[in-house]
Amino acid sequence: MKKSPIVHPLVSQLSFAIFALAVLWLFATDKEMLVVGNALVLVYVVYALASCVVRVKDKRELKKKKVSRKGNISQVSKKS
Repeated sequence: MKKSPIVHPLVSQLSFAIFALAVLWLFATDKEMLVVGNALVLVYVVYALASCVVRVKDKRELKKKKVSRKGNISQVSKKS
């Protein structure tokens, strides 16, 4: 059986943002509403990018902790 493809969270968040912009541009009646809507979508996109960067950073820190724990265990066992 084939594995189902996993969609990256950033792709789905950006797709939602693009869809929101398209709807906003189609149905905006005045310029102020369009400016405020664009600003909100921009904030959402920045949040999505930042959350992905934080996830990658957390994964790297967890890997470093695992490696350092393995190193400490081997050093302790050698000293005994």
